[in-house]
Amino acid sequence: MSHEARIAELREVLNTIVDPCSAAARSPTGLVDMGIVDGIEQADGEVVVRLLPTFAGCLFAALFADEAEQRIAALPWCRSVRVETVADDVWTEERMAPAARARLERRRSALRRAAA
Repeated sequence: MSHEARIAELREVLNTIVDPCSAAARSPTGLVDMGIVDGIEQADGEVVVRLLPTFAGCLFAALFADEAEQRIAALPWCRSVRVETVADDVWTEERMAPAARARLERRRSALRRAAA
């Protein structure tokens, strides 16, 4: 499997982990589409994933890291995995995938209309 194919597979696996806050907002979104995955490195089956929580006090950061480690470690070609939570940048909605951001905005608009 090529390096690019492994990175794509890692992105798919990470995107199956849904951010609970997005689910609570009725717009369930995976970590990749939420822009929480800050980076992925892979060399010879050794994987490093960097996660940037949506805010410094995110209660789910450890859960994301544990879940990502378990799912990635289950890949047959994975020899080791390390998930790091980073705080050297600030998460904003601009980090979200365009489709996820549009879905969230539609949900917010519907809520505003319902409240009016």
